[in-house]
Amino acid sequence: MKFTITGKKLEVSEDLRAYAEKKVGKLEKFFKEEPEASVTFSVEKKNRCVAEIMLRGANGTLFRAVCEDPDGDMRGAIDEATAQIERKIRTNTVS
Repeated sequence: MKFTITGKKLEVSEDLRAYAEKKVGKLEKFFKEEPEASVTFSVEKKNRCVAEIMLRGANGTLFRAVCEDPDGDMRGAIDEATAQIERKIRTNTVS
């Protein structure tokens, strides 16, 4: 999977980058061809951590999720965003 990882108002650590690649990389099994993943991290007011994940398939299909964790845990936001995308993928393939 091709990754583009960016941070807004924060420096993305190697641990956070590796965690995001591991979690989002598990979604690759739902695609026939290698998808592209764009992950954006940001910190907003009152220490809210926000993770935005976009997956683009080879046929142009786009899956997007934006999740925030008010407790300041970026890993929790990543987990929720990947879970949302997985649900969207599953409902899209069933239809």
